[in-house]
Amino acid sequence: MAATIIRRNTNFWFDDGNIVLNAQGTLFRVHRGIIGRHAQVFKDMTSIPQPQTGQEPSVEGCPLVPLDDDPEDWEHLLNVIYDCNTSSFSKDTWNLPVLTSVLRLGRKYAFDHLYGEALKRVKLGVPSTLETWDEMLDNLYNAKADTPSKDDAIDLLNVLLEFDVGSCLPVGYAICLTFLTVEEVFRGTPRQDGSIARLSAASIETLIVGREKIFESKHFKAFPDVLIPGEDCSFPAGCRRRSDCSPYPKAHSALEPWEDIEWYCDQCKKRLIDHSRLHRQAIWSCLPFYFGSEQSNDAMDR
Repeated sequence: MAATIIRRNTNFWFDDGNIVLNAQGTLFRVHRGIIGRHAQVFKDMTSIPQPQTGQEPSVEGCPLVPLDDDPEDWEHLLNVIYDCNTSSFSKDTWNLPVLTSVLRLGRKYAFDHLYGEALKRVKLGVPSTLETWDEMLDNLYNAKADTPSKDDAIDLLNVLLEFDVGSCLPVGYAICLTFLTVEEVFRGTPRQDGSIARLSAASIETLIVGREKIFESKHFKAFPDVLIPGEDCSFPAGCRRRSDCSPYPKAHSALEPWEDIEWYCDQCKKRLIDHSRLHRQAIWSCLPFYFGSEQSNDAMDR
């Protein structure tokens, strides 16, 4: 007897399809051969658990495969497979929801190539050097489409944790520290669909402890230790007044470039940029210690 149809996904319901995927009540009628070209699991449907009934369930003569996945994940994945929509893998775009869907289903069902491409794009979106961090900040403030947005901070960190991308985790935490308010850290941030992205208790603890480590580091404390006006200053009185009222970074902005320096003379401006760059680079190098289990290198941090 045919299973009761709850909802068909009209985008991926093909009349000549020969298998129906039931993802939590959403049905996709697709082609076993096409899906099987991408995923080893689907080459042998016996590897997918079936309910123990006297008769195999079917829809319009097609075998029905029950899946406990989010239907949105399948819609994203099928869009990549059927419509050849690989734009989410391009370095010119950033679509974390699609990448996350491909990662989840790719790992679970052995869509190995698609999984690898999605993971590569996620890693590319996480800066690996201070230079690429500064590029990310510039792109973000200019709302470029190839850069994670502030709204992605929590979801990005959760993806890095879920898929054990350890090399990117310290920077993932640094992104959260830089862009999230204290309230957002504890209460989460809204997504476009109205749901809330939340950090786990363990992630919140790592974030708060890391913030304190940065605050107590010798390189953070060294930010004010720059001689202004310098010996080569061309406007000593003005640069001294400006220096007396200029705020230095707080822990959450320790990795952001100093921008409030336009009123200094050229010589003092260069001195401030060089000084900031030196200690920002040191803090960047210590991110694995601040947000991980690595021991501090005394010569670098304390």
